[in-house]
Parts: sequence; structure tokens; C-alpha cells
Amino acid sequence: MTTQATQIDWTAVRRRLRRDQQALERSKSMDPERLEALFRERARKLMERHLNREPDVAGETVLVFAEGREKYAIDVAAVAEAVPFLSATPLPAASPEVLGLINLRGEFLTVVSLARLLGTQQEDDEQNGYLLVLRVGDARLGLRVGTVERIQSLRLDELSPPPDGADRGTSDGAVYIKGVSADDALIVIDGSTIVSHFLNAGES
Repeated sequence: MTTQATQIDWTAVRRRLRRDQQALERSKSMDPERLEALFRERARKLMERHLNREPDVAGETVLVFAEGREKYAIDVAAVAEAVPFLSATPLPAASPEVLGLINLRGEFLTVVSLARLLGTQQEDDEQNGYLLVLRVGDARLGLRVGTVERIQSLRLDELSPPPDGADRGTSDGAVYIKGVSADDALIVIDGSTIVSHFLNAGES
């Protein structure tokens, strides 16, 4: 029994190596804006898969996230998507809660800080974290939060009132906190109220 030695096409090997090297060099020199767009798109797809997961227990489906030491929840129906937050362009004469403006895939969104909104801001860097894109009809607003944790089921009809002294909203009657879940002390915020309040403020 005889075997034939396999002939290696070294010209083809070198050609393939050159192509791989050129692709590597192109990836190293990729435009930072394109890289950011790619990262945002990956995060959006991951969050879409997360949001579309069925909860294990009956109840309202909420997105759980953290800001500082507190854990929060918001009805997923009010959340269009969640993407990494990098920075925002400051807006002149904006209210203290507003971090600025961002361009999200061609759409300009006002970004509001949850920590500033609820009066829990600490000495941390607000140029990171996550951006929850809240929606009410055609209106959309960015809400900057610390970390996005999980999707779970929550009975929104069994919430306890917020603790005494909690900053539930503003002097004009906009109430941002619906209540606190008795089981895991999640602070449930009202995304629709936040969007409506800042939309109306921007139109006045």
C-alpha cells in the first residue's frame, strides 16, 4: 500500500496570510464611531433577547436595574431598548436632571439622570452605565442608570408606599415612584410619567 504526500500550495498559503493580516490591520484602524455603533448594536440585540424572555412566574414583567445602592424596576412596556451609555452633549439652560443630548442611530434623544431625578446622586462618574430608552407613544427619552440586571415578574398591584421622605416626584405633581415591592424591596418607577413630564417641560 502506497501513500502520496500531500502537496502544499505555498503560494495560496502566503496569499491567505496576507489577506488575514490586512483584515487585522483594518480592524485595528476602524473608525471609533463605527466601533461604538457596533457595540451599541450588539448590546441592543442582547437586550432584545433578554426582554423577549418569558417570566417564570405570573405577574407584570419588569426590567430590574441598579443606581448606586438601590435596586429599581420598571415595566418593560415602557422600555424600547437598553444600550451602554458613554456620554451626552450638554444642553444650555437645561434642568439639573438633564445630562444632555445623544445621537442614537440618527435619532436625537434627551438624556435624564435617574440619580439626579430622585435626588440620590453621589460622587460617581455619570459618563458610563446604561441608557434605558423610554417610550410613550411616539415620544422617547433616555434615562441614564447604573447597571441593568435582569428581567423578572412582579405584582405591581401589591406595592407598598415609598419610605417617608422619599423623593417621589416634583412640586408640579409628577410622581416618578409607584411604590416598593414587599418581597425584594425594588423601587418601582413610572417610566411614562418621566417621559411625559420632560416632554411637556420641553414644549412649554
